[in-house]
Amino acid sequence: MVKDIDHLRVYVSNIYQANFFYQTALGFSESPRLRPSNGCNNSLSQSLNQNEINILLVTGLHERTEIMKHVRKHGDTVKDIAFIVEDLDSAFENSIACGAKIIKSPTEQKISGEVIRFAQIGTFGHIVHTLIHRQPQYRQDATNSTITSPPTLFNKIDHIAICVEQGKLNDWVKFYKNALGFVQTFEECVDTGSSGMNSKVVATPNGNVKLVFTEPMEKYKTSQIQDYLNNHNGPGIQHIALGTDHIVRAVKSMSDMGISFLKVPESYYQLKAERYPVLADEIEKIRHLNILIDKDSDGLLYQVFSRPIQTRQTFFIELIQRCGCNSFGSDNIKMLFKAIEADECNVVL
Repeated sequence: MVKDIDHLRVYVSNIYQANFFYQTALGFSESPRLRPSNGCNNSLSQSLNQNEINILLVTGLHERTEIMKHVRKHGDTVKDIAFIVEDLDSAFENSIACGAKIIKSPTEQKISGEVIRFAQIGTFGHIVHTLIHRQPQYRQDATNSTITSPPTLFNKIDHIAICVEQGKLNDWVKFYKNALGFVQTFEECVDTGSSGMNSKVVATPNGNVKLVFTEPMEKYKTSQIQDYLNNHNGPGIQHIALGTDHIVRAVKSMSDMGISFLKVPESYYQLKAERYPVLADEIEKIRHLNILIDKDSDGLLYQVFSRPIQTRQTFFIELIQRCGCNSFGSDNIKMLFKAIEADECNVVL
């Protein structure tokens, strides 16, 4: 039922600073693309774009708005993952039958001559999904364009990582499979000996949308997943993985703009070199940038993780480059888990 991600709606406390950050540090540009209104007259929004990635920044105009109350509780965070759906009415009805909350029943808006049909449902925590059916002609044909675009850092959203409460993982995986037509593609349990997490990945049949659900392991009282839930005041989006064809260039660009990345211990690269001697040259190229590397039978996977991009220790960015590899790098997931825990113990203000 879900075909793709239309956009992410991000609630922010200061839209001018957020807009500057997303454009300067992450390479986004202002976009005129039309989006359904959320019906709030006391808000200000800015639409941003980079290739297939569309982000809508939204802020409240005064402290009494629901948007600003939300930001005070959760911090700057993704509020809405808006999906493009093939059959709006069916997707909405299935979701409600599977337990989703009704935020807005199917309706339509005419914006600058374009008719957009949409509905909104509530799922885990505060997250909303706007379900959108657009007319096919909404995309501009860029094949005849004479404008040469500057190089970009990212091309698409590879996946979205979600933290839910312990014991809720299977419930939400079941919901997305039954309500919106996702299929489970991956499962991982990470146990470091002092903390751990369970995770499952669901994806649309066409592979365009991947959601990674994580929950704390029951046998441990603390973990980075539980820390997120505490700092965020409930379940939500932990990070967004931005796909790139040039991860080294992207890391260097973001580092130049002041973005900090999690440090990877030297032992990680030593172990990788011993396990995969064929990767020795690649490891030498990336180790100083803290880029993780993994491989499967289909190719290589490169990943790097930023520190939280706000004061509250919640939301961060992943950069990912797939060179044939379609997995999520089991070794890298465990390394990320340990790196985040080490970083949380060494936060410098």
